[in-house]
Parts: sequence; structure tokens; C-alpha cells
Amino acid sequence: AIQTALIRETQTKDKGIAPATFYVLRNTTMPSILVETGFVSNAAEAAKLRSDSYRARIAQGVFSGIVNYLR
Repeated sequence: AIQTALIRETQTKDKGIAPATFYVLRNTTMPSILVETGFVSNAAEAAKLRSDSYRARIAQGVFSGIVNYLR
């Protein structure tokens, strides 16, 4: 639900989701996700991440995805 909302909100390419065994995901007692919103090593993505409006769209996408998931 969060992936779908993020793609809709940011108009970015859907690179899919992947299960992972990162410590922050394994060692928790509640549902969790790790969201990669861009890579600062990529000049185009870094430029987007410097934008307040783009970061607000990311936040809105995560929020909308959580709301949709809980419905």
C-alpha cells in the first residue's frame, strides 16, 4: 500500500519491493518497512531530495499508504 501511494504521489518509477533481513526490520515487535526515497549518489535524485515540495510529497505518500493499509 505504501509503495503504491509513494509512486502515485511522487510520479517516480516503480522499482518494486523486496523482502530484506535488515536488523531494523528483523528486531522489532511491530510491523515495519524501510523506505528508500532516493540515492544521494545519484545527482538527479539528490537534487529532488533537496526540494521541500518533493520531500512533502514523499511524506504524503507514506502517510497515505499507511492509511490505506489500515483501512
